[in-house]
Amino acid sequence: MLLNLTQDLCVSRHSSASIDRWICYSPSTSSGNKKRITWQNRSGLLTTEGMQTWLHAQFPNDAPLRRFSELANQ
Repeated sequence: MLLNLTQDLCVSRHSSASIDRWICYSPSTSSGNKKRITWQNRSGLLTTEGMQTWLHAQFPNDAPLRRFSELANQ
């Protein structure tokens, strides 16, 4: 399931053996279907801490990082 961080950014959680890993996605620019958004990977499979570091480096305004922190703590 994709969880929205912003309108153009989302993540999915992959849990196994009490370890959460995350992948970040953005809308695909090559999608021919205009009625439905197709998402493409922006990051690889990262730990929670790794995703926080990646988001901080990619998005200096910290809004996606704050939203991710809320989702990760649920």
